[in-house]
Amino acid sequence: MSRRAAFFKEQQEKNIKNTINNSNAFSINGYYPLFNTAEEAILISPEDDYHTHDINNVQYFMPNGLEMNVTQFHGNYEEEVVENNIDIELEQESTVAENIPPPIQASLPQSTPSIGTSGGSY
Repeated sequence: MSRRAAFFKEQQEKNIKNTINNSNAFSINGYYPLFNTAEEAILISPEDDYHTHDINNVQYFMPNGLEMNVTQFHGNYEEEVVENNIDIELEQESTVAENIPPPIQASLPQSTPSIGTSGGSY
């Protein structure tokens, strides 16, 4: 494959991955990208076509024309774990909370001055 052809293929894969990532695609049992409707799968498909997978007696739709193990997976897709981001976020929130000074306690005067008791007239 020429360098030019390889470049265009790489760009096409990036575009397809971005399109899939910005869609309603999901994974079940390592099958990815799956959709609830044929219309959604067709929108992603470079061939404007789809095939189906029956998982737990439910039919799901997968676009045709994707590259196996790159943009399409049949039972071997491993989802990215996002736990680390949540842990970091929680750590940052607690660090910020620890650096906030306690609220200032305002004290009210013990007695209230009387108004209009000077006996003067207007």
